[in-house]
Amino acid sequence: MTFTFTANQLITPELQRRSWNLSRILCTVGAVGFAVSAFLPWAYGADALDDMTFLGSPSVLQFLGLGLAIILLLIMAMTIIEPWLGGPTGTHSPKSPLAATLVAISKRIAWVRGARATGIGMLVYIALTLVAIALELGGLVNIEYGGWIALLSALVAFVGSRLLIPGREPYLDRVPKFPVLEIIGIALMLAVILFAAAYALNQDDGGVFLVLLAGIGVLTAIALRTGLGGWLSEAGQRHRNVLVFSAFLAAFLFPFTQNGSDANMSIATQVLIFAATAIGLNIVVGLAGLLDLGYIAFLGAGAFTAATMSMSAFATISWKPPFIVVMLIAGLVSATLGLLIGSPTLRVSGDYL
Repeated sequence: MTFTFTANQLITPELQRRSWNLSRILCTVGAVGFAVSAFLPWAYGADALDDMTFLGSPSVLQFLGLGLAIILLLIMAMTIIEPWLGGPTGTHSPKSPLAATLVAISKRIAWVRGARATGIGMLVYIALTLVAIALELGGLVNIEYGGWIALLSALVAFVGSRLLIPGREPYLDRVPKFPVLEIIGIALMLAVILFAAAYALNQDDGGVFLVLLAGIGVLTAIALRTGLGGWLSEAGQRHRNVLVFSAFLAAFLFPFTQNGSDANMSIATQVLIFAATAIGLNIVVGLAGLLDLGYIAFLGAGAFTAATMSMSAFATISWKPPFIVVMLIAGLVSATLGLLIGSPTLRVSGDYL
């Protein structure tokens, strides 16, 4: 006879109710241990990942682990502060309207679900990190004491998070609308994506890239489980123009984060060119309703104008103005040609237009 156990059979709702205080203690202890381990060496050699050999000087990946620990500590603090504040008739209820609003928002965030996601994420993150260290240095013996402390702390936090009662579902879509805060949130989200992508693509070590992706994945899961991801999605829908502009700005700035790589700059240039043609197609076909592909000729006219005044050895004009001036002149040439050719076509209709 064989016996199989699932997580639901092992950790029952009754056990979770009886272990509520113990689970928070375990999560807090695990988070503190994980945070402390970030300042300890994780690897014996500097060749593993991004050099985790220093005492008191965390690497970027260790700082990311420290961030996960701080998130778990913040969530544990909120599970204490929120009930302590109580409801409107509570002895510690907030007096000011701003504090009352913040408490109302807090009660719409799924803190416990975020803690459970953080507990799993910390364990996955440190396990993948230690495996990468072992593979790159040739064995588990090359993992320093800080790495084992981090793994033990992550296990403690994981067990504690499993003992937590799942808690409420997030419903941040019902919180009061703060346009300024929503716009700042959109900008910060795209800024984080930009810098994370820039740092990841600048890495030559494949292990660093994979561990960094795992860390970003954990942060994304935490945002989704707490409801922050849904709130950002709702904010993006309400401020679509801000989202589009921020995304375009991030895409424009991205090539400048790649240490002047000609290959990345070339790819970014082609992306912008195709984006411009797509916008033109959307205006002509999508907005104006015209079945016309001739607009691409005006793009070619602007490109030809810019090429003749570029720094290329094949440029036919000796005048070499700054890049911004070249872009303005090319745009004016394209607009002028469009006006000259487009004006007579207003007399025709249908497919001839």
